[in-house]
Amino acid sequence: WDPFGEMSGLVGRVKNVAKGVGGAAKEFGRIVIHGNGINPDEIDDGGAEALLERISDGVLADDRRSAAHELRDLVQESRVAQFAIGVIGLPTLITSLTEERKDTELVHGVLEVLVNALTGGVAGADGGADTAVREGGEGAHLAHAGAANADAFVRNPMNLELALSLLDEEDFYVRYHTMQLLTALSATNPFEVQSAIMSNPTGVGRLMDNLTEREVIRNETLLLLISLTRGSEDLRKIVAFEGAFERCFNVIREEGAADGGIIVQDCLELCNNLLRGSPSNQSFFRESSFLHQLPEMLSLKVPSQAKGGPPLAPQKAANLLCALELVTMLVSSSDAGGPSKSAVVNVEGGDDVAAEIAARERAAKEQCRAANQAALAKAGMLDTLLAMCLGVEAVDSVPVRVFALRCLGDMVADSRQNQDLLFAAAVQVADVAGKGGYQTTERSEPALLACLRVALRGLDAAERTAAEGVFARCLRGNAELQIMLISTIAPAGEEDDDGERNVSLGGLLARALTGKSPHRKGDDLTPIGAPNELEVSCHAAAVLRHALDGNATAKARILTIPLEMPKSSSEPPDLLLPRIMRFLSAAVRSSSSSALGEGAGVERGAGGAPGFTNAERIAAITAARKDAEKLQAVLLRLLIAWLHGCAPAVNSFLAPAAHLPMLADLARDSGGSAHVAGLASVLLGCCLCAETLDGHVDAHAVLDVVTARVGLNEFFGRWEEMRKTPEFIAAAAAPVLAKPLTRITAQKLVNRKVGESDGRGEEDATGGVYDHSMARFIDAFEESVKERVITLYARPKPVTAGDSTKTSWEAKTGESAEAHASRLKSLLRSQDAELAEQRARNAVLAEQLARGAAPAGGADPETSDSIPDSHSHGESSQVKAALEHAKAALETELRAVKLELEESRAAANSAEESLRSLSEAYNGLEAEVFRHEEENRSLRRRLESDALAPESSAGPPLPAPKTSEADLAAAKEEGRRVAIAEMAGRIEEAEEAARLDVVAAEERGRRTAIAEFAAKLDTSGMDDGDTIAVAREEGRREGAAELARIVEEKDAEAAEAAEQAESELNDLLVCLGQEESKKEALLQRLIERHGEDEAELEELMDACVAEEDEDA
Repeated sequence: WDPFGEMSGLVGRVKNVAKGVGGAAKEFGRIVIHGNGINPDEIDDGGAEALLERISDGVLADDRRSAAHELRDLVQESRVAQFAIGVIGLPTLITSLTEERKDTELVHGVLEVLVNALTGGVAGADGGADTAVREGGEGAHLAHAGAANADAFVRNPMNLELALSLLDEEDFYVRYHTMQLLTALSATNPFEVQSAIMSNPTGVGRLMDNLTEREVIRNETLLLLISLTRGSEDLRKIVAFEGAFERCFNVIREEGAADGGIIVQDCLELCNNLLRGSPSNQSFFRESSFLHQLPEMLSLKVPSQAKGGPPLAPQKAANLLCALELVTMLVSSSDAGGPSKSAVVNVEGGDDVAAEIAARERAAKEQCRAANQAALAKAGMLDTLLAMCLGVEAVDSVPVRVFALRCLGDMVADSRQNQDLLFAAAVQVADVAGKGGYQTTERSEPALLACLRVALRGLDAAERTAAEGVFARCLRGNAELQIMLISTIAPAGEEDDDGERNVSLGGLLARALTGKSPHRKGDDLTPIGAPNELEVSCHAAAVLRHALDGNATAKARILTIPLEMPKSSSEPPDLLLPRIMRFLSAAVRSSSSSALGEGAGVERGAGGAPGFTNAERIAAITAARKDAEKLQAVLLRLLIAWLHGCAPAVNSFLAPAAHLPMLADLARDSGGSAHVAGLASVLLGCCLCAETLDGHVDAHAVLDVVTARVGLNEFFGRWEEMRKTPEFIAAAAAPVLAKPLTRITAQKLVNRKVGESDGRGEEDATGGVYDHSMARFIDAFEESVKERVITLYARPKPVTAGDSTKTSWEAKTGESAEAHASRLKSLLRSQDAELAEQRARNAVLAEQLARGAAPAGGADPETSDSIPDSHSHGESSQVKAALEHAKAALETELRAVKLELEESRAAANSAEESLRSLSEAYNGLEAEVFRHEEENRSLRRRLESDALAPESSAGPPLPAPKTSEADLAAAKEEGRRVAIAEMAGRIEEAEEAARLDVVAAEERGRRTAIAEFAAKLDTSGMDDGDTIAVAREEGRREGAAELARIVEEKDAEAAEAAEQAESELNDLLVCLGQEESKKEALLQRLIERHGEDEAELEELMDACVAEEDEDA
């Protein structure tokens, strides 16, 4: 034994500890003095400093171990001691772990001290003192002792490296307490722990090896990995490719899958973290054949309670929830909610790069999702989900059924193959008989029919909404299924309700819309919490909306399908659209009565009904009003989806005179509901934008009603108010996945009561008033409505009905030029009347603009200027923006009119060139006639000279061939036809050019009227001078007179040109006829003198031609 060596080592260790304790003491004093101004001597450390001195200065190993154990218990019992560990104890404890590593028992104690210092403990013997300090307000910083200790520990990266190195120790408890320490550190400082593990080459591998250790270490490793994989995508990829899926599924099988304990839930939670928003991990999961094991994992080994099994244990329900969340990660189209790569691009041209990266991410995600849907369907996931949420095998847990229905909807969304599988699937349902409702047999029923029953009459609101979501995702974009569903709608009869056993999807919808109750005669009353008949009808309307959305054929077909057959032939059939309007009217009355009841309840105060406070009555009335508001929103959304893009539906809606005023009143005053008023305005916009292919939709009448009963400012103001509501903002945002399920949140969901919200569905954020597709449609549709309103004001309703613009301006068949010009003048007068009507509309707009900009109620101008009305300012700015837009559109049209005018002038010049060429052709024809006359004269002289010759020289006449005369006649006729055809073609070209000139002049007149309207619109409501208005009126009249004069001149010129061309053609034909007769006479004389021998005649003609050439 060397006492001097041991003493020297002890002295060195004491010096090191003294330095650490001195520095920690200074830090403690600085925190206390500068934080709360408390003297360090007045703070009791609970005895932690003495124990730390024993750990660092103890001579005997047993004494140091005992001090560590005592300090562990002290930190667990005293918050003051817990805080003191982070202030003065960390250097001592870290030194002990580093230098006394071979003393496993001491290492056990030190690690337990650190774990208790980070996690805290319940107050023990000196908890009263601790509480006294807290109550005195002198140690409020002790409340976050664990977080402060964790920050102090991770401040030095070597501490984390030391903790990771302890995982290689052979001692079981060292590795166990080290895992506890890392888990506690990751709870408050996950980023630092993630960085330390990823920077260590064997960090992730050590954690994966711990998953094969004994249960306690394995469980702590699961908790650590769950905490670390929530915020690091790179770490998630590393953990996944290190075999985390395989180890987790092995643990799940060992623990009994869904029937296991909380360790199964932890493994599923880790898998969910690894799959959330990671297409690469999902692809690895799918290709590693883990996906095919999910249906078996969701199957319970015990029968459901409906089949006599025991109630579902809360832990089993939590396991099923986590397993369903895993399936949702694979098939959902929602975003994970975290930042993507495209959100962190910050380089030159970063917008284009970010857009390209985002597009690639979306494409990769959609491709991976489609592959997951196909693989899960092939593995039998659809049947598993249907068994969990529908039929007699359904799980007797409402949260699990809701999760299964949402997962089922994600499975079939955007997947035509899965939609067809769901449409053909069937489930086993109970067949109930007897007054008491005893179960007797089971029968097969289509899965969608069973889902529709839940959507219509389910007792839980979240379950009804989830079932409706299945129809929304199954029918969206599938036109064949939509048409098939509409085709099955049949009138509901009066037979016993047992006929619902074999009812079709459409038949069940029709019965719900007509209020047919499924309860048979003699049964008990409606179950508690079940929706009333109006609510059931509105739920059916919500499902029907998905069958009509985007399908014009279905919208037109359902217009004529009766819901109930009339009782007598004199009564009309009960159609769906009038019934929907009656439902809407009933919902409006219900909302109004709720508002009146709330006001009455407030007035009654404490003197109301006994047992209910004023606040309780107001809360009940408010809830009823919200329910009525939701019902109105559901019906309005159905009408919007039905009427948009379907002119026959708009015609049927506008046919009853009361529909349009009721809708306008709802948009103007909906009892303070911005949602109902906004949706009513959207429905009015659908009526304004309806296509008028059949000429029945009078958009001008709809616009007049909107202007008179609502006002354009209020009309578009309702849109803005609706878009600013939190519910609409939440619905318009891109859908994101719900927050990950943890032990706490899963337990809360399992214990949720029927009727309570789970806070994880889309309807929880939007209040059930909107959905994402409707919000996106409204955002895009608003601009279309504004453009439509501007177009209706810019182009008023034509005065002359039944005659389109194109056929009105063109000349009719057989119409003379004078009649055409007279009709054009009448059309100009009708255009002037339309212009007057447009001025009246502009006056209304100017009045609304002035009313929106002027101070209300005759207030003081100074006060009005100092306190502007933001609402009026917003409305006037909207009208100004609309006017500016109209001005820009009309200026564009004016430029187009000018361009057309230039083209008309070019066409007129072309017509003049055609007339000039026709004149030249006529002159050429006259020259040809003159040449023929000269030839005839020369032939006549030749004949006269031949007549003087002795007759004896002429031989006996030979018989002329008959074909020679026929050939000559045919040649003459052909030449005549060619000349006439050429002249007729030139005359037709001249007439066409003249007609085009007339059309161009008419078009210029119409465009001039439009340009005048554009100038008037630019200054409408902005000028108050009478002189300017008179000058504009005189300018308009002069323009109209000038236009009429130009049209008359062009008509006269065209008529004169046509008459002149016709007379010239007649003269030319007369001349041609005379020349032909002369030629025939000369030919006859030649035959008489020289015979009919063709050879002699040809020689004679050649000789004559030769003599003429010599004379020339």
